[in-house]
Amino acid sequence: MNRNLTLFLFLSLLLIVSCNRRAQAIIIEEGTTVKITGLPAEDLDPNVTCEWQLSEKPPTSLAVLQVDGTLAFLTADKPGSYTVLFSVRNANEDLVDEQVFHYLANVTSAPAGDPEPAADPIATIPEPDTAMATPRDQEVVEVDHTTELQPVDENPIVQTQEPDPTPPTADVTSNSDQKYVLQISAWPTEALAQKDLDALSRRDYPAYVERFYYPEKDAVFYRVRLSARYSLTDAHQMRDHLLETSPFQDIWIALP
Repeated sequence: MNRNLTLFLFLSLLLIVSCNRRAQAIIIEEGTTVKITGLPAEDLDPNVTCEWQLSEKPPTSLAVLQVDGTLAFLTADKPGSYTVLFSVRNANEDLVDEQVFHYLANVTSAPAGDPEPAADPIATIPEPDTAMATPRDQEVVEVDHTTELQPVDENPIVQTQEPDPTPPTADVTSNSDQKYVLQISAWPTEALAQKDLDALSRRDYPAYVERFYYPEKDAVFYRVRLSARYSLTDAHQMRDHLLETSPFQDIWIALP
């Protein structure tokens, strides 16, 4: 009898904790920039590593996180759902703490006037704009994350890094002698790229950081690539293997 009562109390407590940790959606307007605060820096051990991820956004959104330590800025450029993860890991890469922030952007009412022209059905999708906007140039809104609003999906697809502004693509019509490389990530700072390089080294994957200047944005990016060269078939197999066994989830097959 006592054993059953103890089990019942434990399960009840676990259910209460799970409900309290359930993230709620914060309603914002399309075009709003929100300031997101993770755990206070003074509360963190100096040996831990903090990581921000924009794990969910609308399909047509070009939004990227602008990160400054335990602060992040997000501009909701399209209506829809956005999910931001803040993770804290120790020196062994074990997850110490994690915060989940959900936002739901509403459509901004358009002013009265002439209707916009219909979109060209054969127009190409624009390239992602990864130029880092300055948060102080935008109207920043701080939101109360304690407000309980409507819940959203708690199992989003995680995207671990920003896309390369000009990702090289593999030419599937090339001859069998052509070799390819795997691009793991691309970052606006060398320090962020070095973190991925260190993570690959701990997994015994030789890799390097390549500095790339993007003239259209007048910005420098740092690509993290594996040192090995692969045939197209082997590149696809290695990419699939890394997607299943590593934390990197935005891997490109690229020309050297």
